Amino acid sequence: MILAYIDESGTNYKKGSLKYFNDGPYIIFSSILVTEKKYFDIERTFQDLAKKYLTKEQNKKELHAHEIWESRKTNPTQEKKVRIYFEELIQFTSKLHIPVIFGIQQKNPAFDKRNTIGKAEEIQKARYSLLTLLEHRLGELNETAIIVSDSESDKEELKNLVFQRTKWRYSPPAKNMLGIKPKYLFEYRSNFIIDQLHYVNSKDSLLIQFSDHICFILRKTLEHLYLLNFPRTSGSSIQADRLFVPITESSFNTFTTFCKIAFANYSTDIKDVNMGMLSDLPNVYYHFDRLPSLHVLGGLPTGVQILQNFTPYK
Repeated sequence: MILAYIDESGTNYKKGSLKYFNDGPYIIFSSILVTEKKYFDIERTFQDLAKKYLTKEQNKKELHAHEIWESRKTNPTQEKKVRIYFEELIQFTSKLHIPVIFGIQQKNPAFDKRNTIGKAEEIQKARYSLLTLLEHRLGELNETAIIVSDSESDKEELKNLVFQRTKWRYSPPAKNMLGIKPKYLFEYRSNFIIDQLHYVNSKDSLLIQFSDHICFILRKTLEHLYLLNFPRTSGSSIQADRLFVPITESSFNTFTTFCKIAFANYSTDIKDVNMGMLSDLPNVYYHFDRLPSLHVLGGLPTGVQILQNFTPYK
């Protein structure tokens, strides 16, 4: 059995003075898939990392990736420690080969926080995509899973989605499904999720906090790659800068390879979920700096070709 810890990032549609989303261009719902054998390894190492590289005050509180990342601005020594902290965390995660999956939806650049209906639909698509991908990954692993989420966040929509997928095991599915209608009913039904969505308080769960770190790193890295490779799409003068990414280029590529990071994106055209791996193409590599044309394969670097799968606004 697997514990699937879910977290989200990028759901804020507020824009800054440059008309660029403060939370980045993507909505991400991610999950780490943790076996019982690796549970205590993650918990202990996560604590040790925090004690070694973070301040005493930070260790007294819940470990929020965003707050830790912002603390790097305090002084040069703290910045160095924070960067090592995130690097060590990703390298450790990669060594354990912790499967990471995420549902992703690009925000419509024309939207802002006032577009409540459009915003809700895009968030719902990312959420729906993650659960579809989770079922496929569990089928591949021949495993069942208990889904765990933070009780402090508004997860009612996620709870309802999980219930709709599992309800067929208790009684016939509801005739009127809420939200996105599945293209294939029997593919939509859950075969591997045990029980319903389980809530825990993130303050009391190191694995929920760990999941928050993984989701944050994914969002910041994918935002950098977006700004680097689709500069006109952002509609602003925001520039890609690798200093705003918590981990290095080499660590991210190690992460994508050994954690077999998979993505899912809802396509309105086919009314279904597209799925793939961040390391799908042969010799795929994600560059944190723009490449000269002579290094470009087939017009686009391999990493950019994969990013295009979930970046329709370009």
